[in-house]
Amino acid sequence: MTSPDNKNKYSMDDRRRTRYLMYQGLPCFQALVDILLTEMFVYQEIANQFPPDDAVMLDCSFSKASTDILCTLTAGPQD
Repeated sequence: MTSPDNKNKYSMDDRRRTRYLMYQGLPCFQALVDILLTEMFVYQEIANQFPPDDAVMLDCSFSKASTDILCTLTAGPQD
């Protein structure tokens, strides 16, 4: 499976947590599927840290031209 590069970061404030990941140079579609499955486990772990009525969103965008994927996971109170 393709590993995320050094651009992984977490930002945290009092109300919201966001996880940004940039995967570069995906070798094939299967790598994209593996990454999305991995992120779903992270999604569950982070979601369990927040009250049940908080919103948790996982958004992944895939650049076909550059074979990069950016995943953003945000959790916190609904606005």
